[in-house]
Amino acid sequence: MIYTIVHHLHSTLATLILLLLLFRLFLKLRKSNLLNKPWVKIPAHLFDTVIILLGLTLLHFNNWVFHGWLVLKLIAIIIYILSTFYAMKKATNSIQVLLFGILSTASILFIFALAHSKSIFFL
Repeated sequence: MIYTIVHHLHSTLATLILLLLLFRLFLKLRKSNLLNKPWVKIPAHLFDTVIILLGLTLLHFNNWVFHGWLVLKLIAIIIYILSTFYAMKKATNSIQVLLFGILSTASILFIFALAHSKSIFFL
């Protein structure tokens, strides 16, 4: 029962993270001042932190067993974090924002595919 609740929260939060990323990238490309508003900045960090904690909780329920797809998922999470950081903070022009944004989005979609298939051979 608790595992199911944590799993559903984890999945729902992953979808919210993707939607929030796309929204923030849109704002960044439009050079909007809304990016500096707390209601845009805080949820991004909060959601990323909570989803990692939920992921660790799911690992705990599975006795900390790491399968190959989980290792790939962790690598994709690191790529997501770094590419989002570069898109939102370090990019100096719209092309860089777009390229790092595409990499961030692709990383999340790759994570979704891995989580859904639970295999490194999901294609």
